[in-house]
Parts: sequence; structure tokens; C-alpha cells
Amino acid sequence: DIGVISIMYAVVDLVLARAVRRDSQRLARRSAAMGILGLGYGAGMLLMPVTQLPSLLILTLTWLTVSGVVLMYWGFTLPVKERAHAVVSEWGAVQLLLAFVLLLVHPDTEIALRYSGAGYAAFLGVAEVVVGLWLRHRSSSLRRQAVVTV
Repeated sequence: DIGVISIMYAVVDLVLARAVRRDSQRLARRSAAMGILGLGYGAGMLLMPVTQLPSLLILTLTWLTVSGVVLMYWGFTLPVKERAHAVVSEWGAVQLLLAFVLLLVHPDTEIALRYSGAGYAAFLGVAEVVVGLWLRHRSSSLRRQAVVTV
């Protein structure tokens, strides 16, 4: 089930955030944000079989909107230097955009909502990989700069 997989990835993200907290606050914040998003999404997907479609749409739209606003606020409250390298507020904007798209598409069956949920899970997975690769590239370029300046 998509919900269980999302929760498992979220737990891994939260454990990673706790493990790297001393070494990299930025990575810890990003991992924690992805973990919290994954927990919320997984919980919503686990509620899908026992919830009526209109209630499920309201739950999904509320979750996308609230998480998007919280992420955007969190991104905008970061110090300017960190904000330049963070993707937190951009991810919040993507959440709001997805809520708007879901309103426009308005799935009329549970299977259509499941497909949109699977698409979101895939999108979240790709986003995590992209952030990880970006952080790895950034870390290696910072190490090269440190070696060149020494």
C-alpha cells in the first residue's frame, strides 16, 4: 500500500535527520521536512479505504494546502544565507500547486484519487533523490573549493 511505503520512507527520513543533525543542520531540516510530509501523506493514504470520496478529497486538499503553507513559511523564516540554498519554500509552493491541480482535475472515483496519490508518491520519491544528489554535488564542490583555497 502506498500509505505504508510513504510512512516507512518518512521514518527513514526522520531517523536520517536525527543522525546528521550535528554534522549538517541544513540536511537535517530537509530530511525532517520530507519525513513530516511523508508521515502526513501516508496517514492520509491509510485512511483512504475507510473514508468516503468527498471527505477524502477534503482531507487531501487540506493536507496539501496546510503543508504547503507551513513549508513556505518555514522557508521564508530561514536566514537569508540558508534560504538561498534551501528548497523548503519551493516545495511548499509545489504543494499548493498540487492542491490547485487536484481541485481542477477533481477525481470522481476512488481509483482516480489512488492514481493521483501514486503519482504524488512517485513525485515525492524523485524529489528526495534530486535533493540528495544536489546535496552530494554541493558537498563535493565545497570540498574541492576548500582544497583549492588551502
